[in-house]
Amino acid sequence: MSNKESYDRIADQWDRVRSCRPVDHCVEEFADLLPKGAAVMDIGCGTGRPIGAYLINRGFQLTAMDISPRMLDLARANLPGAQLILGDFLDFDDAPFEGAFDGILAFDSLFHVAGSRQKEIYPKVSRLLAKGGYFLFTGGFSKGPDQMKTITGTMLGQTFTYGALSESELLQALKESGLSIIRFEKQYTHPTTGSRDLLCLARKD
Repeated sequence: MSNKESYDRIADQWDRVRSCRPVDHCVEEFADLLPKGAAVMDIGCGTGRPIGAYLINRGFQLTAMDISPRMLDLARANLPGAQLILGDFLDFDDAPFEGAFDGILAFDSLFHVAGSRQKEIYPKVSRLLAKGGYFLFTGGFSKGPDQMKTITGTMLGQTFTYGALSESELLQALKESGLSIIRFEKQYTHPTTGSRDLLCLARKD
């Protein structure tokens, strides 16, 4: 079963759980860096709550993307005025959006990209960002360049696949994409969302 099918199956339960959670403080800090009325992309927006709804309430122009049709159906009701895109981040045509975003956020989504395609993420993000734009994301690490195989895990009774680069490969990919690291926090923990192997904030040079 694909990640898309698994997320379709848990979408309603996901929305109920997420709708009553506050946004993580790191999202608030990210938003504080952006200009008034900024254009923001949320990669892996899910049902839009709480992050997308928070960004709209901050007055940002939101473009929200998700691979799950059911998640995006719910996001349509939760994110009035947002531009919604159904599809895989690596496969959508980014040419019309080149340099369009002041900020891009990917909270708990990029780790679903297979290890063999992880290096494609960062140049694409860089193309989408305006000069000086910010990129906030969470992720994990593989144990080394020879261990980039996609792994599986379970959530809410469904199976999902995950991938990652090693720490050195990730740092190199960011550098080569013109993304300068502002914050690189391993074992990030916050009461609202729990623990993540990595929280990273970068800025396009």
